[in-house]
Amino acid sequence: MALPFGIARSLSPEGTLPIDADRLESAGGVRSDELEIAVEELLISSTAFRMLMAASDPIARLEGIVASEGRFRDPMTGAGGVLAGRIAAVGAAFRSDPQPRGGERIVTLLSLAGTPLRLQRVLGIDPVRMAVQVEGTAFLPQGAPWIEPPADLASEIALATLDVCGAPAHAHRLARGGEDVVILGAGKAGVLAALAAAEAGAKVVLLESRAERLTEVEAVLPLAGAAVIDATSPLAVHEVVYRLTGGRGAALTFSCVNVARAEASAFLATRDGGSVVYFSMSTDFARAALGAESVQRDVLMVIGNGYLPGHATYALDLVRRHPEVHRLLRTSGKGGEAN
Repeated sequence: MALPFGIARSLSPEGTLPIDADRLESAGGVRSDELEIAVEELLISSTAFRMLMAASDPIARLEGIVASEGRFRDPMTGAGGVLAGRIAAVGAAFRSDPQPRGGERIVTLLSLAGTPLRLQRVLGIDPVRMAVQVEGTAFLPQGAPWIEPPADLASEIALATLDVCGAPAHAHRLARGGEDVVILGAGKAGVLAALAAAEAGAKVVLLESRAERLTEVEAVLPLAGAAVIDATSPLAVHEVVYRLTGGRGAALTFSCVNVARAEASAFLATRDGGSVVYFSMSTDFARAALGAESVQRDVLMVIGNGYLPGHATYALDLVRRHPEVHRLLRTSGKGGEAN
């Protein structure tokens, strides 16, 4: 079966997917089955952004990664993000529905880790939105997902939503009415996952390390419980979750944090027979699996793939229905993303 989009710009052994390539080829012009995008913003995932800002010179670090790899991805975790820009050229054989138009502003929904990119200039970094303003060129292969930002939502709200649209889509798919759902982390992904679960009728418990952020979220979201707690303290998380759920534990837990060593908190918050979605590229998936085994935890572990069919449309509609969360998306702080 043919892959849904091409891998022609991978510079690695034949048959390797772009995400596994040592480098992506970003030189030259648009190919016949591609879109060329004049890049305006990189919307970097929370995990990758935290690592980037830890560098002594974040701009130089970003430029070095892109120059070396022909894309942006965090070298430690593989996390990327998405980008926003305008279509500069449409390849002669490129076909999609709708057919893109030159000059149209779009947001790509393929991870930056798999998107060929070259930079001309970095114009600035917005630490609140975890966005980098740039002048650059990217190439999107036919079949890779993209969307035109909606005219009825403020640009910053639409972009923040699209950056993490896989999280609420997974919550919408998995949450059930009356069940206990625990969300670790109140960044963009955590807020929208909590909102989607609450809309499904779940009893949502939100855990966040910053008291000020949690107070803001509690004022908006219909939560069954909340607590200020460090997600890297698994026994403390276990205790507070079981207290807030009346001793039941979570039927479904979402880990939406951007720090390492939070794996055990997620599976210890979850009752036997429940599920954990690790929607963060800071997750050490071997640590998660072996840790659950070591304490005999019978939970289904799900890697939070940032793509589901219709995820962008669902997330934008969710945000349209709940304008009360718009302010939270403008000042998201930390929270995991899967791109």
